[in-house]
Parts: sequence; structure tokens; C-alpha cells
Amino acid sequence: MATLAESFLADLDDLSDGEEEPEEAQVDEDKMDDLDDIEALNYDSLEAVANLIKTPRYNRVVAAATAGLTTEVQPEVARLGAVDDNPEYKLIVECNQLAVDIDNEIAVVHNFIRDKYRLKFPELESLVMHPVDYARVVKAIGKRDG
Repeated sequence: MATLAESFLADLDDLSDGEEEPEEAQVDEDKMDDLDDIEALNYDSLEAVANLIKTPRYNRVVAAATAGLTTEVQPEVARLGAVDDNPEYKLIVECNQLAVDIDNEIAVVHNFIRDKYRLKFPELESLVMHPVDYARVVKAIGKRDG
């Protein structure tokens, strides 16, 4: 008699026989192709890589968030309608999307700095893991050397 674990594994094998590749795997392959395309681009300056701060969307959301922080808090009034219609909610959603874009920009800038600095100090990548700290160390070393 088969154990419970063996029968479970047999059931899994039966389920996976004859199935096509899941869509998630296909999407992941598409993302990898896109990343290969991005990595194939050769940028010579940091300004060509880091361009989020120049976008009108970034400036608009930061200005709206700053204005929202400086305005006086109004007493809560019963609101009618969907929360999606609330301008504060829309600003929060835009700020969250911008935070994701900033994280992506940090990753892109880190890759740029790492690729440029790897030849001078290859061990630094294993010593400093955090992207922002890596940039600070490279900046400090650059000021000391230059």
C-alpha cells in the first residue's frame, strides 16, 4: 500500500501530464527578454539612465504631496460616493505608484554605477549590498581619489 506522500506525488504527476506551459512562465520569459533588451543598451552618462526626476508626472505628484502636507487638516466630513472619487485617495495611489517607480529607478542607477565601478573595485559589490549605500561608498571613494 502506498503512503500518503507517495499517493500525493502520484496525483501531482497525473495533473501535470499533458499540460501546456503555464501563462506565468511565458510572462516571465517575456520579462526576461525585455530585461535583456534593457541590459543591451549602453549608456555613458548617469543622466541618460536616471530620468524619473525629469518627468512631469514626478514633479506633479511631488508638488501635490507637498501641498497636501502643508494644508490644514479639515475635520472629517461624511463623504458620499466611492472612495475612488476622493482626491486624497487618488493622490495616495499616485504616490504609491511613484514609490514603485523610484524603487525601479534606484535599481537601474545601482546597476549603472555597479557596471561602471566594477572594474576598479570588484569586491565592493559583495561588501556593500544595499544600492543606496553602494552609491554613497562609490561617491566617497571618488571624492577621496579625485
